[in-house]
Amino acid sequence: MSDYQIRFDPRLEINPADFVAAWNDSADYKTVAEAQTDSAAVDFDSSAAKALTLLCGIAIGVTTNTVYDLIKSIVINLPTVQKTLATQTLPERTEFVDIQQIEQPDGTTLLIVIMKEH
Repeated sequence: MSDYQIRFDPRLEINPADFVAAWNDSADYKTVAEAQTDSAAVDFDSSAAKALTLLCGIAIGVTTNTVYDLIKSIVINLPTVQKTLATQTLPERTEFVDIQQIEQPDGTTLLIVIMKEH
């Protein structure tokens, strides 16, 4: 099992509690990992990303791409993101966001959900 820390691009205006609730309300998602907010997290660059969320206990055998797809699915269905999506013309809604992975020196995996430039 592994854990991921997630940061959201401030332009997405994501409330971490909304992401956590959406993730944990889905039985399918919760079998992959449990989401929780981390208010004690150290801010690494508040201009680049905010709203730290944790995915804890990711099940063995779940690929990183699967986790990325699940995160994107939750993000693009949040009301604040839906509002922004309404102003975009994209062939695929999932093309609206991208995820960057950064391995921290302490072994932690940080995922940054960013809004793509179009």
